[in-house]
Amino acid sequence: MRIPNILGAIFLLIAYPCFAVPLIPLTGRVVDEAGILSSETKNLLALNAELTEKNTGHQAVIVTVRSLHGQTIEDFTRTLGNEWGIGAAGKNDGIILLVATQDKKVRIEVGAGLKPIITDAVSHKIIADMVAAFEDGEFEEGISDGALKIFRVLEGKEADLNILEYVFYMLIGLLCLPIYFIGRYFGFFFSDDKDFSGAGGSFSGEGVTGSWGGGDFGGADD
Repeated sequence: MRIPNILGAIFLLIAYPCFAVPLIPLTGRVVDEAGILSSETKNLLALNAELTEKNTGHQAVIVTVRSLHGQTIEDFTRTLGNEWGIGAAGKNDGIILLVATQDKKVRIEVGAGLKPIITDAVSHKIIADMVAAFEDGEFEEGISDGALKIFRVLEGKEADLNILEYVFYMLIGLLCLPIYFIGRYFGFFFSDDKDFSGAGGSFSGEGVTGSWGGGDFGGADD
C-alpha cells in the first residue's frame, strides 16, 4: 500500500515545476518578457516609476508576459510579486500591472498597504480604459496609459489627464529622458534600473483583473 503513495509523491515532485509559476527575473521596473514595448516606452515608464517611488516611497512594476502557463493571472501575479518582494517590508505597499498577451488578461495587483489609495474602483476604471485600447489594437498605448494613471494616483492626483496635461507630460518626459540617461551613467539622482530590487513587500491577492477579445499583440519595433 505504501508503494503507490511513494510513487505518487515522486510524481508530484517531478510534475510540480510544470505547474508552478515560472520565475521571471526582475530586470527593472519594467519587465517586458513578451517583448511588446519599444525601448522609448520602457525607458519612459521606468523613469516615471522611479520618480513615483522617490516621491511617494511606493514601488510599482510593469510586467508583460506571453503566457500564464496554465495559471490564473491572480496566482501568477501574486507569486511574482512575492518572489520579487515588491513594496516595503511590513508596509506591503507595492503594486504590479501585469499584461498576459496570449491569455488576453490584464491585472492590477495591489499590496494591502496601498488599498486605501488604489481602490478596486480606481483599478476597475484603469483596466477598463486599457481593455478599450487593446480592443482597438492600441496595445502599447494602453499599457502606457494604464501605468501612467497608476503613477498619478499614487502621487495623489486624479487618474485621468485632460489633453493639455497629456501633451505637457509627454513633452516633459521626452525632454527628461536625456537627463535620465546622463544621471544613470554618472550615478547621481537616478539609479540604474537594472539594479532595482524589491524591498521585502508581499501580496495577498488584492486587486482587479480584466480581459479582452480583440486582436493579438505584435512585437515592438525598437
